[in-house]
Amino acid sequence: MQSLFLLIKRFRTPILFLLLEIFCLILIVTRNKYQNTIFYNISSEYTGQLLGVSNSVWEYFNLRDVNEKLAQENAQLRYLVAKKQFAKNAQVVPIRDSLIVAQYQYDVAKVVNNSTHKHNNYLTINRGSLHGIKPGMGVISPEGAVGKIKSCSKHYSIVVSLLHSKMRISSEIKKNNSLGYIQWQGGDPSQAKMLDVPRHLNVVEKDTIVTSGYNSTFPAGITIGVVKKVGRKAEETFFDIDVQLATEFNQLSYVYVIKNRLKLEQESLERESFEDIDE
Repeated sequence: MQSLFLLIKRFRTPILFLLLEIFCLILIVTRNKYQNTIFYNISSEYTGQLLGVSNSVWEYFNLRDVNEKLAQENAQLRYLVAKKQFAKNAQVVPIRDSLIVAQYQYDVAKVVNNSTHKHNNYLTINRGSLHGIKPGMGVISPEGAVGKIKSCSKHYSIVVSLLHSKMRISSEIKKNNSLGYIQWQGGDPSQAKMLDVPRHLNVVEKDTIVTSGYNSTFPAGITIGVVKKVGRKAEETFFDIDVQLATEFNQLSYVYVIKNRLKLEQESLERESFEDIDE
């Protein structure tokens, strides 16, 4: 406190001058209409700019919460769209089993780790067994397919990315349901191959590739990408198709884990049936 008094004593003349200047300015602004108008116009402009900067900073730090809320809303919309589409397809034969109608559910997860430059790439998401996540569940982004859950801890899960040498997704060309499967060949994380599509089928550039629904991991109709190039080798019976992937793996932030409520029933039945055939 003594140091403050010494500082004021030392600079008492400039401080007194400054206070008198401020007092004079207040008198000029309050006692003169013209100066009052100019002052408030200028102060309003700078106050508005200051508030704009302040709001921009606040919005930036609030983006995480906004993105998470949007992801939650998108997950709910996906569920409602899938439910409505199923109901539309089942109009001919009404189905009253609510479990079948609401077969797929979507749980939002944040990507906390991701790789795209390796030969076998994985993601880590912040949802685990405590959130009902299990190995084998499909994972998608707002744009398209991402991969499949490999393992879980209580709070985290590892996802085998589509950018993995052993990852295959059953797929089809949307316009004519031509079946094949998608597999990444390494290198460019934005491109993959669609394999096993016979050459007699009609395939052209810009055709949309979607999941076929012929497994318990992904529902039918999830976008995978579009045909970028169609190659034809004389000695081959299948197309050589380059696919531009819909998901931008370098920019993944939020993903959706697909919970198939009938997955265990389907896989159990298929396993028992195949074992009987093998015997």
